[in-house]
Amino acid sequence: MDNITPLTKLVLEGHKLYYAKWLTKQNRNPKKFISIIGTLTNDLKKINDLHDGNKFIKGLKHDQHLFLISNPDRLTELLNIWLAHEPYKAKNDKGNNYYSAAFKKYIKYITENQPRIK
Repeated sequence: MDNITPLTKLVLEGHKLYYAKWLTKQNRNPKKFISIIGTLTNDLKKINDLHDGNKFIKGLKHDQHLFLISNPDRLTELLNIWLAHEPYKAKNDKGNNYYSAAFKKYIKYITENQPRIK
């Protein structure tokens, strides 16, 4: 991520750590899920500032990361934006919804832990 401040980097790593602990308690492989969230973040950066007919699509800016978003509604919106793009929908379908499942798992984590993240 370009132009990320040291404080933002620290917050990002903290969120990854807490998410990894939460996944471990659920008998999930944190490394895989964290990697997928990174991939989804990069995909959403490519979507930013696209126009779909008359509709402006807002993905992620170059200095944003999904781990820095604590609003479940915004995360759900980003999931829907990602799934609306055919190359990403095809990737998700080919992977038996592996990407969207990981995204939904992160949204669940945020929803359950939101009071502590705010």
